[in-house]
Amino acid sequence: MSPKADDPKMIEALQRFIDASANHAGFEPPFTEADRDLILSLTGVAAHTVVRPAGPFASMVVGYLVGSGKAESWADAHDQVKRFVREYIGDPVEGDK
Repeated sequence: MSPKADDPKMIEALQRFIDASANHAGFEPPFTEADRDLILSLTGVAAHTVVRPAGPFASMVVGYLVGSGKAESWADAHDQVKRFVREYIGDPVEGDK
């Protein structure tokens, strides 16, 4: 049985991994809990509205946008990719740019 997203031990293990991997890659500043939640949310949107394997690719694009400077922040990259996913599935959210 896999751990649930609200399982404190799972969240703690995930955050330790995120912190270690961000440190390994030299991210400054490190990921915040809000960054983590945005990326997980986006992965869920892509996985559940396109096909499950789309989730990791959506996250990869977020990283690319931030790393290339095409997004000002993790939140900006999240918003860009979420808008794209919504447009791709033909369900744009009112107010999306």
